Amino acid sequence: MQIDHERIHQNGWRQDRIFSIADTKQLLQTYKAQWQSPKLEPNSRARLVMASHSCDVVAQSGLEIRCDVIPAFPLPSDARIEMYGRGRDPRRLRLPIEVSGSAILHELIAPTRFAIDRNCLAELDPDATAAITEEELAGFELWLASRYRRREFPHAFDRRLGTNSHKRIRKALAKEADHIQHLLYSLSPQSELLDDSVDYQLRVVLLAKSSSLSDTSILGSLEKVKDRIEDILCDKPGIKAQVHLVGDEKMTYAQFHTFAQWGFEELSC
Repeated sequence: MQIDHERIHQNGWRQDRIFSIADTKQLLQTYKAQWQSPKLEPNSRARLVMASHSCDVVAQSGLEIRCDVIPAFPLPSDARIEMYGRGRDPRRLRLPIEVSGSAILHELIAPTRFAIDRNCLAELDPDATAAITEEELAGFELWLASRYRRREFPHAFDRRLGTNSHKRIRKALAKEADHIQHLLYSLSPQSELLDDSVDYQLRVVLLAKSSSLSDTSILGSLEKVKDRIEDILCDKPGIKAQVHLVGDEKMTYAQFHTFAQWGFEELSC
């Protein structure tokens, strides 16, 4: 069947658009063989959210025959975002969805994502009463991307670093999040070091907005963040770390891609 991309576009479908509860129930029934979740029940108040990129949703190409959707589960009124807000956890996301003017906290679980036939969007409209707020869109997009692109350290390095170090680094970055673009790293070697007497060599770049570095008071604060991160890393046996503060206008595109992104991008969403 030919895909009516123009009708899909006219209906207003794009990434982040939300299905009505009635359409969600029908689609869950139609595609029940493609998803598995103990949280989805016949009387569920879950809503499907469009997860595919907007260009793919309305693409004229006949190759894009399916699009990805993901259920959003409403949470009790006493639930909190906690560690699952703004894309911090690649497997779970909590974000408020406005429904008829009221913000209701919902939870999305990455493994429940599944594909539906794109052409069915020509017969359906997004729910005009439900929307992800403008402030949450960047976090939603970041979370979708993190399913496939996020840091990956050797187990031996993770063991030396310890889980608490990530929290301590996050706390240090959060103080100046408005001025920080990325935390980048380069690790050598990338392999598992079974001999604890051999060090991992870690280069870290705190990539800041060049405009912020021109302010001496902000520069001083960012230097403290850099020093704090270096202290956290160098305190770990088996890790030799160097941390540099660099303005984004000073780093070339080629240099940027010699590093991997540590994460924490949601702090500056």
